[in-house]
Amino acid sequence: MLRAYSRLLEQLMLVGDLLLVAGSWLLAYLARFYVIGPQSRHGIPPLEPYLLMLLPILVVWGIAFRAFDLYHPRRIGSRLSEVAGIAKASAVPHKDKIGKVTRAQVREIAQTKLVDLNTDSIESAMRTVEGTARSMGVVVQG
Repeated sequence: MLRAYSRLLEQLMLVGDLLLVAGSWLLAYLARFYVIGPQSRHGIPPLEPYLLMLLPILVVWGIAFRAFDLYHPRRIGSRLSEVAGIAKASAVPHKDKIGKVTRAQVREIAQTKLVDLNTDSIESAMRTVEGTARSMGVVVQG
């Protein structure tokens, strides 16, 4: 279920970004020809050719957004669930311990997640992963 919503969210983010690209394209047209004024003696060019040029631009931007993997969320909790071999987090994490991970596994998850965190230190990222593990009821060994 989470994967279905995740894919839907990825698609919505891509559509939203492409709408922003199209909107900025149209605002650039309006600013160039209506706010600044026509620079040539032929007047304001029609909007239709600019809209036709927008289609390949949207395709290229969509491919670029997908190629750089901008919409792939990296969740600490789901990665911890895979490593610890659990289906879901504990309902009472301070009492019920449902899984175990080693410090080496925590380091591996932290290295994967480091690009998304607001730290450059692997130790700080490891502490973040360990805190997530504690809140899920997973014990960190080592």
